[in-house]
Amino acid sequence: MKIDRKKEIFLVNEILPDVIKSISRRDIQDQISLEKLWQDIVGAETDRAVITGFKDGCLFISVDSPARLFKMRLQKPGLLTKLKQQRKDIVNLSFRIGRRT
Repeated sequence: MKIDRKKEIFLVNEILPDVIKSISRRDIQDQISLEKLWQDIVGAETDRAVITGFKDGCLFISVDSPARLFKMRLQKPGLLTKLKQQRKDIVNLSFRIGRRT
C-alpha cells in the first residue's frame, strides 16, 4: 500500500517577510513588558536608570551618575529578586554610567 504525501514547498522570499514581522513583534512586545516591569520595580528613578539591553539573561542598565551607580549596585540583590519573581529569564543586572542608546 502506497501513501501519497505531498510536501509543500515554500520559497524563502514568500515566507521570510512574515517570519521577520513575527520576530520583530515579539521583540517589541518583550521590550515593552520589560520596560513596564522595570518602571514598576524602580519607580521614579526610571528617568535616571534606564534599560539599554537584555542578552543571555543579563539586563543592562545605564545610570546618569556615579552616585546613582553606587546606589543601584547596593540595591542590586533586592532589585534582582523582585525582577526574578516576575521574569525567570532575568539572571543578572549590569549597571554602567551612560546615556540611553
